[in-house]
Amino acid sequence: MNNIFNFKRFVNYLRFDLRNAKNYYGLSMLVVGLLPVIVFAFSQILNWMVSKDNVSLDFGLAFRCITLCIAVAIVNLTAPPKMYGRITERRCGSDWLLIPASTFEKWLAMLIITLVVVPVVMVVLLLISAPFRIDPGEGLVLDMVYPFYVSWVTSGLAFLLGSVVFKRAKVAKTILVCMAIGVVFSAITVPVFQSSNMEEWLQSMDWVDPYQIVRWFNSWINITFAVEFVLLAGGLFYRLRTIKH
Repeated sequence: MNNIFNFKRFVNYLRFDLRNAKNYYGLSMLVVGLLPVIVFAFSQILNWMVSKDNVSLDFGLAFRCITLCIAVAIVNLTAPPKMYGRITERRCGSDWLLIPASTFEKWLAMLIITLVVVPVVMVVLLLISAPFRIDPGEGLVLDMVYPFYVSWVTSGLAFLLGSVVFKRAKVAKTILVCMAIGVVFSAITVPVFQSSNMEEWLQSMDWVDPYQIVRWFNSWINITFAVEFVLLAGGLFYRLRTIKH
């Protein structure tokens, strides 16, 4: 068991991995976190050059949403290859293999940093630079936290796996693979939903409680997320275990 997981050894490695993550991606994360302020200041400078009456000091809701989406996309695409892409390089990868920690500990540290530390730091920076004001009646805003995090986990794992599999063009190749998988999945599922049996089954559900349908839908989403997480995290562990230089 000591060869697989040792708490003290894991904590030491996690600290080491956190320092590396800060060194390799800390400045980029700070820039992304300040993206709302940077974009807002740049846009206001342009407005001031056109007319001083167009200058505003308020962050609009649409502006917050747009910058949030851009920031999430940037971090999702750039954080995994920046922090762990060097593992595929011969020199850095060989040094990484010699670090006194088990494959499981290295894998677990990757998951914690990519799926917990990075999104928490990103959200904190974004809330500081462009805070959202949530009124008591806007409950739907809070309901978006779970699907947002689920999306982050699946996409973050996909790009993390691509970062340690591909040696060059990591982001582009990962996107192409995801698109190919999506095409294959659509080719399999679309004919099923277009079949006559499926139409008859949907028509027979008129008696079903709408809330029951929502629960079925949520269960399907959760099952899909669980399957994706197991496949991606398992693929990452297999890659780390078999990587050689």
